[in-house]
Amino acid sequence: LIAAPITGTALHSGANRAARADFSRLAEALPGLTAVSITTDPWRQDATIEGLTLRRAGLVLRVGRLTLPFAAPQSLFASAAYAQDSEEKAGPSRDSENSDEKTGNAGGIAPAMRNATSPVARPSGTISAENIELAVGAVRYTIKSMELSGTSLTKADLDSIFDPGSTLSLADRLGKFSASQISISEIEMETTLAGQTEKDAYSNIILNGVAQGRVGNATIGSVTSNLTSQEAGSVQSTYGPIKMSGLDLALAARIVSEARSSDTEQRNTLYETVEVGAGKIVMEKSHVEIDMGAFSVKDVKARPLRVPPISAAKIFAAQGADSNQQAVAFVADILNSFEIGSFDLADLRFTIIDADTSVIGTLGRVHLSQMADSKIGEVGFDNLVVESAGTTVKIGGFALGGIDLGKLLDLAEITMRQASASPNHAASLVSEISLTGLDVDVADPDTQAHTRFQLAKLDLLGADPVGGIPSHFSTVIDHFTLDLKNTAIGQLDDIVALGYDKLDLSSRLEAHFDASKRQLGLDALSLSGMDMGAVTIAGNFENVSKDLFSADEAQMKAAALSILIRRVEVKVEDAGLLERLIATAARKNNKSPDEIREAYVSAAATSIPTLLGNGPEAKAVGTAIVKFIAAPKNLRIVAVAPDGLGVADLALMKDPNALMNKLSIEAAVDE
Repeated sequence: LIAAPITGTALHSGANRAARADFSRLAEALPGLTAVSITTDPWRQDATIEGLTLRRAGLVLRVGRLTLPFAAPQSLFASAAYAQDSEEKAGPSRDSENSDEKTGNAGGIAPAMRNATSPVARPSGTISAENIELAVGAVRYTIKSMELSGTSLTKADLDSIFDPGSTLSLADRLGKFSASQISISEIEMETTLAGQTEKDAYSNIILNGVAQGRVGNATIGSVTSNLTSQEAGSVQSTYGPIKMSGLDLALAARIVSEARSSDTEQRNTLYETVEVGAGKIVMEKSHVEIDMGAFSVKDVKARPLRVPPISAAKIFAAQGADSNQQAVAFVADILNSFEIGSFDLADLRFTIIDADTSVIGTLGRVHLSQMADSKIGEVGFDNLVVESAGTTVKIGGFALGGIDLGKLLDLAEITMRQASASPNHAASLVSEISLTGLDVDVADPDTQAHTRFQLAKLDLLGADPVGGIPSHFSTVIDHFTLDLKNTAIGQLDDIVALGYDKLDLSSRLEAHFDASKRQLGLDALSLSGMDMGAVTIAGNFENVSKDLFSADEAQMKAAALSILIRRVEVKVEDAGLLERLIATAARKNNKSPDEIREAYVSAAATSIPTLLGNGPEAKAVGTAIVKFIAAPKNLRIVAVAPDGLGVADLALMKDPNALMNKLSIEAAVDE
């Protein structure tokens, strides 16, 4: 009974002395490290450091209270200490290897303790810290409290992680780090730079299953940010909650702080998924508010850059052609070093309301898929609605496919050199553009008249590039409609006079280019109108050079002059337009439709054969056109030039017979 309190007092005193001695050795290794007090609790087997401060060049770290596992000197323990000592003599066990694990997280205490003979850290303990402040240059971090539990690090691991003299990189140190859970109540970050201040706060941060620098899953309750500057005023944003899985902290550290050693290094998983809850952005001076629903990012892979981000600031801060080219190279390296499986954002709403402007917009979804090797598989959005001053714009869907960001950077570099870019660069930036459900209703602010047009579908395709030139061209326009009843477009009065109250047009272009054979095939070029009809042109062209797509105007003209026309086909389908033209002409000339039709037939029967030389084929073409006017339905004319028809041959238009001798013409009606 008498020995117990005496032993406890001696135990406490010995542990305090050992802890202070260890801290003194650490302070010698880390100049600028101080503490107000260091105490231990042998019964709880932990040590508490009050007022920990580390001052280094450009860095100040303060920790109000740090508690970490710490066992009292073995000579003052009874059976438990003796048993552990026996285990160490018999050989290292898993517990003894993990004995210093938590102490190492106290900012470098473990390395100094590795030479101490008496104190040992308890296995699988808990480290907690309160009121942490870190100032690095213009950035200041504040953490109210954090707790780390369930590590499985050996003493050797801790020594290598926290030893200030270790040659291990930050990434290698994080790669050794493991813990069952890390929880942080709140992190506040404040940055003051170039006349603007940014304050960010992250609350309720929990990292679970940290093993060898990888985090099984992580959550952040919410994120708030406030950016203030004289120009923009205040920009406030909130997000949350945030969930992450498969985060590689070691790889993230390498990306931030290290340059990669080889361009052959593969991209590895940076994180598997990130899911962010609803968010809001408010821009004070711009009177802009943006609300967004949840968004997610999946399957992100990365590798370190040639120039790490911490060193890249000098590139962007510098001025001159060299620095601009270095900046383009840095961005290109980012595009080649990161890979994104998918990005998806739902329910975006933005408003701009001030004395002069009122704009309200909603966006159902924004998506991106397969970004890798400076290319994006597809990026687009769905269900866009924008309203302002009585004008409404709606887009059902918009997407860009086959995006080559490398070509975009090439254009930027060419522009910086003030050189001429080949059209091939611009032509191959995007291989496919798709637009659906366009609906535009424009209000005249003075008369309140509305002009409304719609487009069901627009597809542009430039696929299978050869030498930067797409070998397959396709353009599809489906149902471009324009309301003619209320439109203020005076140039359409002639169409209104035909009896149309709505314009409904569609068009299609299909072509292919074979550079090796110097052939261009126009599969179809068509224009059709509802209750009007359609015209379709097809053709085959030879001796087509790549210079036709050259940026050099002289080369392009020379290539165009050398083209040979081998075959041209024209199809005309009438769906009411010719009848309306005849009826309108009859009203204007105070005649009957039959009289106007007969006049058209007579003119076609004489003028067309004469224009074409009055040969047998010319008369056959005239006869076909006459039949089409008399009973309009379908007309097909095919002209073939066995030896090709070049630009020089067009001079033969003055001699129709000579031109017709080079052609074979076929005409048919109502096929």
